[in-house]
Amino acid sequence: MRDVDLSDDQIAVLRQPRHHVRPDPVHVLPDDVPMRPLAILPGSDSSPEIAYETHHLEPLDEADTEAADALRELGAALDTAATSPSEREQVGGQFPKRAIEETNEDLADLVTTPREMGVVVHQPPASDHEQEPSAFIRLVT
Repeated sequence: MRDVDLSDDQIAVLRQPRHHVRPDPVHVLPDDVPMRPLAILPGSDSSPEIAYETHHLEPLDEADTEAADALRELGAALDTAATSPSEREQVGGQFPKRAIEETNEDLADLVTTPREMGVVVHQPPASDHEQEPSAFIRLVT
C-alpha cells in the first residue's frame, strides 16, 4: 500500500476478517443481530482496497489485541499519509488547518439539502480539533 507505512504482519492481520463495524449508539438494534466479520484490507496486492471508518470499527473479539493494534496503526498511518511532511512539522501533531476547514465545508454542504427540505439537522457541539475530529451528524425528520 503506497504511502501507508505498516508492517507485513499488520497488513496480514488487516486482510483477515477479524473486525466489524459497531452500530452507532443512536441506532437501536435487537441484541441478536450478528456481527458481520470484515477484512479491513480486502483485495489483492495488485488491486488493494480498504474498508476503514474512524469511529465504529473494532475487533470482533475484544481480547484480540493484535487486531486492535493493527487497526490503531492503520489509523495513524492514514493520518500521516494524508498530510505532507511540511504540514506535519508545522502543526506539531495537531490536525492541519486545511483539513479542518475542508471538513467543515463538507459538513456544511452535507446538511444544506436536508435543511432545504425541512429536515431538522442536529449536530454535536464544535469539536476540539486538537483532540479528534467529529463528523457525526444525525438527521431527524
